[in-house]
Amino acid sequence: DSTNQNTGWRGGTHAHLEKLIKRKLFWAICSIHTNELPLRHLIKSVDGNTSSGKGFMGPVGSLLSKVNDMEYDPNFMALSSGEDLIELSKDIEKSLSTDQKICYRLVKAVKSGVLPINLQDMKCGTLNHARWLTTGQRLVFLWTRKHGLSGKNLETLEILVKFCLQYYFKLNFDIKVQHQIVKAPYHILTGIRILKDQPKVVQDAITPYVKSSAWYAHPECLLLSLLASPEQIERKFAVDQILKLRKEAQFGNTEVIDRKKS
Repeated sequence: DSTNQNTGWRGGTHAHLEKLIKRKLFWAICSIHTNELPLRHLIKSVDGNTSSGKGFMGPVGSLLSKVNDMEYDPNFMALSSGEDLIELSKDIEKSLSTDQKICYRLVKAVKSGVLPINLQDMKCGTLNHARWLTTGQRLVFLWTRKHGLSGKNLETLEILVKFCLQYYFKLNFDIKVQHQIVKAPYHILTGIRILKDQPKVVQDAITPYVKSSAWYAHPECLLLSLLASPEQIERKFAVDQILKLRKEAQFGNTEVIDRKKS
């Protein structure tokens, strides 16, 4: 994953290994993990810090541990804006965990404004700062409860829930379905496209982390993706660029690059 112990530009294991063998390596970073960072930092920015191993200190976050005990609100407002979730094949659906399946159905239900009976009394997964899927799940579920929030705190909840619906879960399921490494640059483009339509408070909070987590925007990743393109013109462009970069060398320039600058 993308923790600093692995990807740190100075002391991370990836950079250390490159220096040890004296050549540049291809960094394959977990897109699911990097997709969690924006949600984590948005909560911190608009609501408040985390507390202990699984709690939250803000007025919205502090309710997440209580959401399973809250009464259902039949008058919750549909939040239909944003792109639709990607359709799941039967094989992909079978591979999902119970929480992932619930999240998929919950997102669709909140966007439509109709929560099926079997979701009205569901129980959310355990809160854990190492597993942000259930945090997103609880935020969306909280929107359907009689939570008692009003004013600025209600606005904060709406910002967080819309972000989960439009960005976090949209990308999460895109990555689950299109999990091949050659698809990773497209997920970055999807995130940027969605981010452009988010409120300024969201853009300001997460843009630095979207940038620092864009591992698959490096040139070698883009070329790999283009090589697998269904479009011949894109494949030809990639081959031409690779040959140009290699020049007369078999593997081109394999020198270790400064990851801090890149």
